[in-house]
Amino acid sequence: RRALVALRPLGCPVLPPRLGWPVACAALGHSRRLSAEASASGGAVLGDKNVDVALAGVADDSAMGEEVRQVAEPSVYRRNFQEHQRVFKWGIGNRFRMQPQNRYTPVHHARPKETMVRNDYFESENPNVVWEELNEQWEVFWYENHKLNARPFPVKKFGVELAKKEANNFYNELSAKGRLHQKTTVESPQPGVFFDNRMQ
Repeated sequence: RRALVALRPLGCPVLPPRLGWPVACAALGHSRRLSAEASASGGAVLGDKNVDVALAGVADDSAMGEEVRQVAEPSVYRRNFQEHQRVFKWGIGNRFRMQPQNRYTPVHHARPKETMVRNDYFESENPNVVWEELNEQWEVFWYENHKLNARPFPVKKFGVELAKKEANNFYNELSAKGRLHQKTTVESPQPGVFFDNRMQ
């Protein structure tokens, strides 16, 4: 290992062990210098009798050189959407908190946590999947068995993005199973007599 470090020419990048510095040097135009130094040392430093052959093959392999460049050049992740800061009063969950035994206790305690949220996060194309501000959760509404049903997907359990995703997935499952029905309407039998939906 010390011999490898000593033999590595100046300017060659340090790459993961699976690629090795000879590959990087060959891709960056140091194959001749590396081959000369390896030949001067008799090829015994690397512990491989076919050092020159391996280096020549690596130098001719353009695909490997391209892979080395991709590994050597760092990639920077940048978000390409507008977002703003938001404090979730009841906390932000994750896959660990999704497990029943790992829920926040007691549930009525506030656990404010600040994060970045997309500007269009609280908008929904489906009118039956809405954001409920008080409990900070996405809620799915559907009519079944002649009554209105609802199921919440709180951020404190699923997390920010996963809560909205799970709500839409649940609504799609209801649609696939044929459980979505229209709201029941009751016609008035005569003037002055009507059905009060508030007492349903």
